[in-house]
Amino acid sequence: MDSKSQSSNWTVKQAAIIATCCFVLGVAIGFMAHGPNAAPKPAPVPVAESMPSMPPAAAQEAMAPPISTDTPSPEQLKAAGKKATLPLMEQLQKNPKDFKLLVQVGEMYYHHGAFADAGSFYKRALDVKDSVPVRNQYASTFYFQGDADGALQQYDRVLKQDAKNEVALFNSGMVHYKLKKDPKGAIQLWQTLLKDYPNHPHRAQVQSLIDQASKQNI
Repeated sequence: MDSKSQSSNWTVKQAAIIATCCFVLGVAIGFMAHGPNAAPKPAPVPVAESMPSMPPAAAQEAMAPPISTDTPSPEQLKAAGKKATLPLMEQLQKNPKDFKLLVQVGEMYYHHGAFADAGSFYKRALDVKDSVPVRNQYASTFYFQGDADGALQQYDRVLKQDAKNEVALFNSGMVHYKLKKDPKGAIQLWQTLLKDYPNHPHRAQVQSLIDQASKQNI
């Protein structure tokens, strides 16, 4: 494996720490199962293809315990996210269009459940450079704010670029199923996913969701 591949793999590991997980884990645990009014939980989507090798030491410490209360208020979430991003914000002031920094600040806000703030930094990053993984993550911030149309608009943009993007197919289905109360729409997306990936390692879990949605679609 070359150094570029090793760096890419390490980036994904980082993302798992910051944003907690990728698509396959999301399928396994039933991502978004509790809806946007539950305690904040990151969506199972990858982040930028090219994150910094490691956050600054101070930022790592700030990320450790995200929140101290069981039911933090939106103000607490935002304050915690703001504190965590301080070391990176200093760098961002010098380079306001640094794609990697913008994504990483977004990830820290996301990690703290401050989804509106996370979304604003993902959008700034996307204005600098389009990125399917970042757009998927941006879409998830709309979901956790209860904005189904906002989430679907972003997932639709991903699918126009990559019609077989498994993250967008699966997560769009969850938006239809949980927020739009549209089991038929969810089923269509998940069936497309299984058609495109007949040997998907989590086929059984996706099929189980299709079966559940089918019972509601009678």
